[in-house]
Amino acid sequence: MDLLALSRDELLSQLEYEGFTTEQALYGVAAVGY
Repeated sequence: MDLLALSRDELLSQLEYEGFTTEQALYGVAAVGY
């Protein structure tokens, strides 16, 4: 994924769009400091 300036919600939506589950997306945003 390119480095983009995304809000937390935008990042969640992007991860879900790319095929991650909501749980995985939430873990991912938490892991990067959101």
